[in-house]
Amino acid sequence: MKPLLSKKSYKRIEDQKRYEGDLFLSSKADSSQYHCFDKSGKVLSTEKFANFLNVSQTVTSLFIGGTYGIHNEIIDKALSLISIGKMEFTHELFRIMVLEQIYRVSCIHNNHPFHQI
Repeated sequence: MKPLLSKKSYKRIEDQKRYEGDLFLSSKADSSQYHCFDKSGKVLSTEKFANFLNVSQTVTSLFIGGTYGIHNEIIDKALSLISIGKMEFTHELFRIMVLEQIYRVSCIHNNHPFHQI
């Protein structure tokens, strides 16, 4: 997983969000579906997140928006919106939190005891 870092800065928030969305779309596999992380999304437990990821048998991308969020065009094309709660986190911390959840999903799928600790 390679995080996309926005190197440009725009005066208008919508322009910044569009640029970041275009970066994301250009980097994902053409046929891959994607889901967005957003506060307004559905809150999933780790177990439900594991089931959610297990259902998809195709390449799936997860999009974490920038400082100002995700452009509406990206959200509209996403298969779903996922939330880990109403709190806000820095992007660096949020990426680590998502990676940790993906690790837990792997443990659940492999019956590893880590998740049950």
